[in-house]
Amino acid sequence: MAERPDSQLVHIEVLADFVGVTTRRLRQLETDGVIKSVPNEKGRGRSFDFLPTVKKLMGYYRERAEKKQAGKNADAIEAEKLKKLAAESEIKQLELAVKKGELHAGEDIERVFGNMVGRLRVSLLSLPQSVAPLLVDKSDANEIAETIDGRIVSAMQELSEYDVTEFVGGSVSASDATSDE
Repeated sequence: MAERPDSQLVHIEVLADFVGVTTRRLRQLETDGVIKSVPNEKGRGRSFDFLPTVKKLMGYYRERAEKKQAGKNADAIEAEKLKKLAAESEIKQLELAVKKGELHAGEDIERVFGNMVGRLRVSLLSLPQSVAPLLVDKSDANEIAETIDGRIVSAMQELSEYDVTEFVGGSVSASDATSDE
């Protein structure tokens, strides 16, 4: 260990300028017991033993920085825990909604609409063959329009009465939509 030279006393203004803080801050640190002043030979102002005071200030600020970093790390860990908890909660809510039948998988919805559109397509494509024999003997445009309209309304009615619950449960496969063709 190197021999320590005699103490070198510096005024508070010199110390404040050297460490980059205000004299007010040094007085506060002295009041808090972090550093100690020594009596000035004239009894006025504050003087500090330079080397020990600088060492104490460095240790104090290093400790504060470490605590601050530890606090940031703890905050980051806590924030991640909260995010994870929120995500798990959301997953549980979605699973519950599925079990209650309030939420359906995209594949189920795609199958339902595919089946509905498939059935409507079959009904509409069969219109010419089913309506043509009925219209052979008719020459009145209103009668022809009413017959065609009746068949279209019937196809739309069938679509509106579609039982989604039968299909969402998986009892109807996607191939059923095309098997009617």
